[in-house]
Amino acid sequence: MKKWMEKKWISNGLWLLIGTALFLATQLPMVALFYGVQYAWSDLMINALVLGMTTLLVCLLWWFMKWSPLDRLDFSQISGRDLGRNFLFFLLLLANNFVGATVLRNIGETTTANQETIQGLSSVAPQLAMGLLLVVVAPLGEEIICRAVVPRLVFKGYEKIGYLVGAAVFAYLHGPSNLGSVIIYGGMSLILTWVAYRYKRVEYSILLHLTLNSFAFLVTILLSFLPA
Repeated sequence: MKKWMEKKWISNGLWLLIGTALFLATQLPMVALFYGVQYAWSDLMINALVLGMTTLLVCLLWWFMKWSPLDRLDFSQISGRDLGRNFLFFLLLLANNFVGATVLRNIGETTTANQETIQGLSSVAPQLAMGLLLVVVAPLGEEIICRAVVPRLVFKGYEKIGYLVGAAVFAYLHGPSNLGSVIIYGGMSLILTWVAYRYKRVEYSILLHLTLNSFAFLVTILLSFLPA
């Protein structure tokens, strides 16, 4: 039994190292965007750089899911019924964000620190690059790390605890700094975690995360056309 436990903890520890490396890889498109903006590259060059890094990351994540003990990514299994359920959870996410935003206003804040950073970057970065980060990189990277690698590999044998840890990691990565942001990102993380846990496939939480980010990005684009 002791040897078995030692091997199990060694395995979990190795997956923690691999998961950490995978997380760092998910930051490369963002680093590429910052690099391009810092050195005042043209929008075309920044878009090309971020698109290239995003493509490499998607291939890496796809290969990782195929190589690891996790189920390989398969979005073809998502049915029309699943899309309807996804919409209901999307409405729940919007309701959660509304509650969080209301709390923010009551404490004299207008937005979260994470959203303020995104808005600041959006003002200087090309929309295509920002769209890739928000609609592709974030949903794929964050969901695979927080809703698959952490609970099912790092915490293998203790998956229920792992899902809670993954949810906490997700919320922490979004830098909550007050009650309103805790509600927004904590509630969002719990909803996404429940979806991944309940339906045993990370594709469902990826789709839900993608839907929310796409909606937010589209609203941001539409607002940019309004007169100042």
